[in-house]
Amino acid sequence: MEGFGRHFTFDGIVKHIDCINFEQVKDFLNKCPDEIGMTKITLPEVYEVGGKIIGMVIIAESHISFHGDLYSGKISIDVFSCMFVN
Repeated sequence: MEGFGRHFTFDGIVKHIDCINFEQVKDFLNKCPDEIGMTKITLPEVYEVGGKIIGMVIIAESHISFHGDLYSGKISIDVFSCMFVN
């Protein structure tokens, strides 16, 4: 069975934890769809809960999400697209 689009994930640790904040994540999620040629259909939703920052934007092709730990600097970015991309 062929896959259903592409799923890209990135896990890392940021050196400067202050880079993980509400406005930076919202800005990233707002600009990312245009940068990768996708169609944003909602504005980004970003929440800070219990030392974590979580955000998501819905794109016509699927979604982009961000998860960050404000204490350790660990981040995870997830992009799923129903269409095939390079």
